[in-house]
Amino acid sequence: MFALIVGALGVACIEVTSCLSLSVMDRYELRVFEDSDLGGVDNIGVKRNFAQEWRAPEFAVPVRTNNIGLRENQDYHGDEIDIGFYGDSFTFGHGVRQDERYSDLLRDSMPGKKVLSFSYLNGWTTPHYYNFMRKYPERLPATAILGLFLGNDLTTDMDETHIEIGPDGDLNRVIVTKRAVERRGFLVNRDRNPVTHLLSRSAFGELVLRSRILDRADLVRKPCATNVYPPLSFDMGELDDTNLLALSYVEKINEHLEVRNKRLVVFLIVWAYYVGDYSCGHGPSAAQDIRQHQYLTHRVSAWLDEHEIEYINPVPRFKELENEGVRLYFEGDAHWNPRGHRFAAELISDYLRRNESRPGFELRSSDRR
Repeated sequence: MFALIVGALGVACIEVTSCLSLSVMDRYELRVFEDSDLGGVDNIGVKRNFAQEWRAPEFAVPVRTNNIGLRENQDYHGDEIDIGFYGDSFTFGHGVRQDERYSDLLRDSMPGKKVLSFSYLNGWTTPHYYNFMRKYPERLPATAILGLFLGNDLTTDMDETHIEIGPDGDLNRVIVTKRAVERRGFLVNRDRNPVTHLLSRSAFGELVLRSRILDRADLVRKPCATNVYPPLSFDMGELDDTNLLALSYVEKINEHLEVRNKRLVVFLIVWAYYVGDYSCGHGPSAAQDIRQHQYLTHRVSAWLDEHEIEYINPVPRFKELENEGVRLYFEGDAHWNPRGHRFAAELISDYLRRNESRPGFELRSSDRR
């Protein structure tokens, strides 16, 4: 009996110590996700009424969600929305406070307008956004701003998305095939290893998994890789079937909004090395060539022109700012810092004021830029 008591106390101490260690590690993981079908992806949703402090080497920011899982300070109760933002990590505000995101700054510049950001509840790529709009028609904004990242939005996020078409020939649901939600709320690569699942049921087991000591045994559920560099051919403007499929859902979103007398404006979001001297997985010479010629932004802009979709290309302004010494991205991260969000908001605000939506208004290609 004494041995059993001592053993139980030992196990309890290990579990408590592991819990404390995980609580420290959890600050470095965004734990906002849950298993649900309440968002644009049918197997991953966002926690409601959740709060955490999110830390990384370049930032420490609070993350809070409201009653429906949006990263907004105010709850949503069915109000009509004037401007709604769709997108992935840039739109969610990776690394910045909620009041520093480009959606929040646009709201500040347009008092009286109801502005909401739907990321990450809307998913991570274009069919996810389209699915979200179809699922929640009552949340459609008068104007939708789609932050289209010319990276994983058109590449890896599409590769891991299973698109299910319904009897009507249109999208029915989307499922992410390579991601899963860990019980503490962050995303990991999906795995079916019984050892991994058994270990994850205890704090100590989870600590062992996250400590990487089992890497060689291939028993670690690694966090999902984000912002994986695309192939050089993609940055050179060569679009394959996967990339074009992602863009086709931008067209579907535009049509979905147009028939309801609503509006889509696409905001092009590019890698840091497109506009400034940031690190690039292709090497410095390739980055300089991409920065100079903007092959992909020209290719996507031409596609949007061809399909008569409004868009804003921030690259000329962002390059100008970077040349003046204004750093718009985190140095060791692929995302905008608060200055990047501020200038993105200014560009959108200026564009909307110059191109006010009204019946019969035809947007010229030259104005779209």
